[in-house]
Amino acid sequence: DQGWGDTGCNGLKRIPTAALDAMAAAGLRFDRFYAAHPSCTPTRASVLTGRHPNRMGAFWPGMPLRKEEMTIAQSVKRVGYTTAHFGKWHMSGGAPGKGRALEASDPLHPGHFGFDEWFTVSNWFDTDWTFSRKGEPVKVPGDGSDAIVAEALKFIEKNAKEDKPFLALVWFGSPHVPLKPTPEDLAAAGGSAFYGEMVGVDHAMGTLRAGLRKLGIADNTMLWFNSDNGAWVDEKSTPDAYGSNGGLHGHKGQLWEGGIRVPGLLEWPARIRQPRSTAVRVSTSDIYPTIVDLLKIR
Repeated sequence: DQGWGDTGCNGLKRIPTAALDAMAAAGLRFDRFYAAHPSCTPTRASVLTGRHPNRMGAFWPGMPLRKEEMTIAQSVKRVGYTTAHFGKWHMSGGAPGKGRALEASDPLHPGHFGFDEWFTVSNWFDTDWTFSRKGEPVKVPGDGSDAIVAEALKFIEKNAKEDKPFLALVWFGSPHVPLKPTPEDLAAAGGSAFYGEMVGVDHAMGTLRAGLRKLGIADNTMLWFNSDNGAWVDEKSTPDAYGSNGGLHGHKGQLWEGGIRVPGLLEWPARIRQPRSTAVRVSTSDIYPTIVDLLKIR
């Protein structure tokens, strides 16, 4: 639920977003980046499939992803990539609500869609959460955003040391109601629970960026960041309580700009050598075909 206005590079003043702003300052900032849908499951499914929700059938939050879909994980495995998913999944269907650790018996867990490793929950998560490591429950203390990045870096380090190409999907559950940041992040956000969760996301992204540099692979790693829909409530009714859409009309759940235009960043030092921005209209559905094209997968 991170809105268009919820990064410093898009005008946010409430809190610093140092890691995301550093990505924007070093790489490509999309000024017209759009979620494929104004809610989570359809947008995330569009990343996985490269298809619009109206074509791949995940029309609304919690709808299952059809097993016949070909995912980005399955595609890159064809050219030798190891794949993993970390964090929010929300592709298995079922009742809405807080994320639970997916069982190994779940017929729609990430392993069925091409992911070799997965450290996953069914929906949103906050602090002190229980995740599923390929079907085995693992409780992790502290911020859930830190937890999934720590797991992702273990996966990345293993593949980097073995000189294997990898695809890692790190899918945050924050910011999202019921908004339960750590006490430290809440204090850093001046008491705002929403921005406390954003502090956690930005900190986790900083850890991820630093980890790639420590491993010596940052230059040749394509790092994407984007939100899955706009902020929940129009900032005119409850200013800053649930994020900012930067003055755009509408909010999460609506097809106005405020519901679908979201922060979009791409960092890839070996190929994007000078920071720049683009007004070209880009969608989450474009990530899959872009990667397939770059890897010459046919």
